[in-house]
Amino acid sequence: DEHHPKKPSAATKTKRKSAYLKTGMSLLEAQHPSPHHGQRSAAVVSSSSCSSIVLSPPILTTAAEQSLLKSMCDIVRPQKKPVSLKMFLRRAPTQEEFFRGNLTRNPVSLAHLTKNRPGASSGAAAGGAGQGSGGNEPTVRDLRDHIAKDLQMSDSAEMLEILVANKIVALDLKLRVVAQVLWKEHVLENATTAPAPGSGGGGALGGLSGLVGRGQHVIHAGGGLAMVFSTSGLGQGNESPTSAARAALAASLPPMVCTYRLIGVDGEATEDQVEVGDLTDPDAPQDAATADKAAYEASMEKEYGVTRVITKGRGIHVLLGAISSDLLEWLRRIRRDNVRGVSTANASREEFVNKTAHPA
Repeated sequence: DEHHPKKPSAATKTKRKSAYLKTGMSLLEAQHPSPHHGQRSAAVVSSSSCSSIVLSPPILTTAAEQSLLKSMCDIVRPQKKPVSLKMFLRRAPTQEEFFRGNLTRNPVSLAHLTKNRPGASSGAAAGGAGQGSGGNEPTVRDLRDHIAKDLQMSDSAEMLEILVANKIVALDLKLRVVAQVLWKEHVLENATTAPAPGSGGGGALGGLSGLVGRGQHVIHAGGGLAMVFSTSGLGQGNESPTSAARAALAASLPPMVCTYRLIGVDGEATEDQVEVGDLTDPDAPQDAATADKAAYEASMEKEYGVTRVITKGRGIHVLLGAISSDLLEWLRRIRRDNVRGVSTANASREEFVNKTAHPA
């Protein structure tokens, strides 16, 4: 269908990646030729007193070379898209009279919490909220503090606790992990199909396969709150019902319902508590020491197998040459700035210390 072009297969994507990496390595090899087999053209300049060999200028500028290396890194391991997560905040139905005022923003997005975290830089916020390996991801504590500040009770934030899926969640849990694991499991187990017009009502999903072919679903969060979400388009293509349902749910989960309440007001808590070690981060890298060896090797092969293109021939030497060339240029600039005097701050040294790592 010309209006819906077919997506390239995994094999086609791998071939395109390999072709790009091969082309990139060819440019870098020409940029950093072997000392025993110079590839750059040279000219002999003679005078009455001496003669010297002048190499032609490099193919790429320093900025262009690093941009090429960065793009190659992105080909090998593409950057993950920021998690688009929203949280619907509600106070415990039994504690309505204990809170004054209402929240100014509801639902609240993960990106908003990331941007407004204490000590969060604008660069970190712009880099994507809630990515897998980031150390600046919003936690349940950040959500609790946001609620307390919005309700003008920042000095009493420690009196609040947060519940998700009828479980008390630890303050140090990442909100992304809570949504991807705890909330997702809750939706899978408790969502029901929305009743069609004129029908007697909806029914339980009956497992993931029950989602296929049905568009609208309802999740009841208690206290009279129900949320509708759509999984239309399931069952199309060659995917099995289970894989199709999982893919659709990951992209169409309703906002995570987070209940906040004052600790102890309703008596001793009877809900289960979820600690940091109880949830496995789906985006965390596998631990080679604890993971199944065959599964770990298969995962590494799938993610990094294409890098064999880079290591062929002089690949490693070329990458080391790129790093060495960059370091020599920075040393030259630092020594140049030193000539200006000991009392003057070395701007090049400060810039080098604060710069990001070389992409190679």
